[in-house]
Amino acid sequence: MKDENWYQNLSVGWRTSKTAIAVMVVIALFELTHRGTPMLAALAAVFALRDSHENSLKFSRVRILGNILGALIATSLIYMGLYLSCFQTSWYQILAGGIGILLVIQACNLTHHSESIIASSATFLVIIYNTPLNNVFDYGANRVLDSIIGSIIAVLVNYLLPSPKSNRH
Repeated sequence: MKDENWYQNLSVGWRTSKTAIAVMVVIALFELTHRGTPMLAALAAVFALRDSHENSLKFSRVRILGNILGALIATSLIYMGLYLSCFQTSWYQILAGGIGILLVIQACNLTHHSESIIASSATFLVIIYNTPLNNVFDYGANRVLDSIIGSIIAVLVNYLLPSPKSNRH
């Protein structure tokens, strides 16, 4: 039997709307400042915008810490591969991907931040496979900055547009 009220599932919730607004603000900021692709900042905004301002702050911290760990591990493996003159070989790419993810997960677990594993892994993979080799440090640092920008925008949107159920007016 079909649900006769299927159309009720099409309604857009307040958190979904705020997430879309945060992503639009990120994209607009990147367009206005000619910062480049807003992909990681927009992902950080989606990840950070939660059901409350407090949860947005918590998940922003998780996202930023994860990005820092992922960036450090990726740039370290890139520099090691460049030093050994093997970074662009298939075998190094395969080993660096697997060993890097292992290091990311271990670093998150050892620092008691297992909730950062997904963010850290995503950042690691984006950096290790997309970094221009003549600009490794700047690329990694800018991906972390993108995450900070997206997270801050999500926190601000969540704060400025409180839930109708919120006690804050």
